[in-house]
Amino acid sequence: MNKLSVLFLMFFLIKSIIFSYEYNFNKYKFEVYYLIKGQMKKNKERPNFGWRILKTFPLSVKEYTFTSQYYDYNSTEITELANKINENLKESRQKNAIHIADEIFRYIQNNISDREIIKEIKDNPHKIFFSYRQVLKEQKACDVEKCRLAITLFRYFTIPARMVYINNHYAVEYFIMPLKGKGDWYLMDFYNNENIESENTIPVYWHPLDCRELLNEMWTNNCYVNMLEVKDILLNPDEQEA
Repeated sequence: MNKLSVLFLMFFLIKSIIFSYEYNFNKYKFEVYYLIKGQMKKNKERPNFGWRILKTFPLSVKEYTFTSQYYDYNSTEITELANKINENLKESRQKNAIHIADEIFRYIQNNISDREIIKEIKDNPHKIFFSYRQVLKEQKACDVEKCRLAITLFRYFTIPARMVYINNHYAVEYFIMPLKGKGDWYLMDFYNNENIESENTIPVYWHPLDCRELLNEMWTNNCYVNMLEVKDILLNPDEQEA
């Protein structure tokens, strides 16, 4: 047997050994939670005017105007509430996202009382929280539930909005596109609207909100991992160093 034949024989032998080896994995069902891409920043002073026209927003922002499971604005309840909000504004102000935002905040603060809950991990953490329909029926809500109602209303009025996590509670960020210049996100905080101890906002973390609530994404594929390790990490605001 020549050297070439020996090499071929060794190659096929090694190949058969590698591919015949059975990998044993413990498979666990889990859900994927995505973070909203955010940055540490101060809440800027708002402009006097904001557009309510979809085409004026950057492509990356339009996503936050979509209807979804948690922000389904195609309902009678939201339409009726939006009409009430519009009735409180002059016709000229109804086109301005700034005045719409203020009316949304005013309605929730004046009509929805606080509801205390215990945030704990359960089989289905989403059952812990009211939908916006339940909020309107009960006239009370926790921070997450107030945010759900506010975001649904914002998106109904074609104003991009999303949920953020700040100082151990949830708040709303809404996007204002001014007449001139670039748009930006502004904070709406129902928990402490007078004096926010820290003006820095961070993305919503995984619990108790899933990808459908954060990014309007739907996954049906099964995923498997060998090991799961969860850590809370606060990154330095310096992007390069982080």
